[in-house]
Amino acid sequence: VDELAAALIAATDPAARAVMLTAEADVMSPRLVDALRRQADQLARESKFKAAQGIYELAVEVAAAMKNRQLEGEMLQNVANSLYYQRDFAAALGTYEKRLAFEREAGNEAGIASTLIGIANTRYAKYEYSGALALYLEALALQEKLDERSLVGTTLISTANVRYIQGEFDLAIADYKRAESLKRQYHDLPGAAMALEGLGRTYAAQGDYGAAFVAFASLLEDATRRRDVRRQASAFFNIGEVHSRLANLDAARTAYEDSRKAYEID
Repeated sequence: VDELAAALIAATDPAARAVMLTAEADVMSPRLVDALRRQADQLARESKFKAAQGIYELAVEVAAAMKNRQLEGEMLQNVANSLYYQRDFAAALGTYEKRLAFEREAGNEAGIASTLIGIANTRYAKYEYSGALALYLEALALQEKLDERSLVGTTLISTANVRYIQGEFDLAIADYKRAESLKRQYHDLPGAAMALEGLGRTYAAQGDYGAAFVAFASLLEDATRRRDVRRQASAFFNIGEVHSRLANLDAARTAYEDSRKAYEID
């Protein structure tokens, strides 16, 4: 299977690939798509999104030849994600919409939710916040129905981010709090830290500086315990921002200096 995957990747002619797939019909299985996906995933982890996109597109081609609609939809999502990270938002949206049609036709609610999140992230990146929020909420309802609580936590961070930008601070706080709780429940401590940082920023935007300090102090303690230097730097910076708003300039200067040092270590 791995040898066939490598040969398919090396082949540039679609007709030649079709001949290979016909000749190797005995290994035409989901394992072949997984072999392609593994190679593409490695490229994506290295931020080589254009190269990853090409292999994901090949995986779509193979899944379609197998008439495996589920795998075809999953690979389309990976193609769309690759386009998103290349900031080709128009192509990403088109690909997400194609997968969404697949999943709606199949009645695959998990696939629908995943695709809606991809579309929402793209809308968010284009500053279309109201449209993004509506999509996040639609996906959230499906995740709640499927009891995918870890994914619910991730989506709640996204809804909170939009609500923060739109000035809906009370709703943002509620979403960040629930997201943090769910992330801790499922041992996703980086996710919990993300929610906690958003919570602190929202309190600060409301003018509740005491609550903001508590949130950022908790963030700093958590990041220090996990030796997450980048998150420590962010916590120090946010603490400095709150001190600056209160005209505690010496304390702000110290926090900013601690943030700079942490970023330099990172």
